[in-house]
Amino acid sequence: MAKYDFINNFRVARNLYIHAQIMADGATLDAPAKERRLLRGALWLASVSVAKFDAADFAELGLDRQMELGDAVGEFLAVAKTVPLTAFPTPEQFTKGLCAFEKIQAFLSVGVVFNDEDVVFQNVMRGFDYPDQMINWDFRFDWDSTGDPGVWVRYYIDELPTPRNLIIRQMSAWSRMLEPLLARAGISRFLYPSVRTAAEHKSLT
Repeated sequence: MAKYDFINNFRVARNLYIHAQIMADGATLDAPAKERRLLRGALWLASVSVAKFDAADFAELGLDRQMELGDAVGEFLAVAKTVPLTAFPTPEQFTKGLCAFEKIQAFLSVGVVFNDEDVVFQNVMRGFDYPDQMINWDFRFDWDSTGDPGVWVRYYIDELPTPRNLIIRQMSAWSRMLEPLLARAGISRFLYPSVRTAAEHKSLT
């Protein structure tokens, strides 16, 4: 179970890394603005990304590669723990964290594999007009309690001095913007939105 939890945590981190790239690449931004968007969206650079890791769960790698994977996780944590909960990483932290992150991914079977509907959704998000307070997003397709197809979208936001109820209203407004874009792209699913702050995500264990 711990191995599954770790791989799932890392898969979410992998998604957040890719989605931050989509936010930066899909926007008409100059180079400094794109870098800032990547840094703000670097929620993958957090301890939760490798939570539940235990090298002993990867006996199939052999002792030497188990140790290498453990070292890569250690390198990643050493950087992630220097990034404050309410701040985004520096360019140096980003580069060092990404180096360790890519080492970990090389050991795991969590490559970038998306089905057709995933790709359609991501293409929709490339053209989404992102509000400044949204720093990242993630999604999953599933069936709701009535058996209808749904898409669960989580919006990640900065730590803002905004009342939570206002943030919820903003989230609803973002979803109203997104729903017609998904419909035009042929995604016929009910949208279930949620919101999480950067600090809330980084605090997960």
